[in-house]
Amino acid sequence: MESTPAGRTDIEQAVAAALGKDVLIAADALTKSSLLTIERRIPRMIEGRIGSGRILDPPETFQLVLEGDQCILVHDRTGESYPLANARCRVSPNGKDGAPSSYENR
Repeated sequence: MESTPAGRTDIEQAVAAALGKDVLIAADALTKSSLLTIERRIPRMIEGRIGSGRILDPPETFQLVLEGDQCILVHDRTGESYPLANARCRVSPNGKDGAPSSYENR
């Protein structure tokens, strides 16, 4: 299902709260899968070129879960939960243990 700006804003705010920095997510984030992976940006030089070195930190992952009728984004590393007010989870018919596979915007 198409995502809306309000749903994406909810996701971006939840991830920003978890990571302590602003993030940019794809327009279709969490619409096809319950897993959200946030990778670190590649550092750039002042001139705009990609900096040397490697990013050794693993990406941050979040899982979409359904608690009652509330859609919740859970930060895998910390276990912290972030309710998504403008989203409604939808359980996938072939999802295991009734886990949501995507969300619909309210």
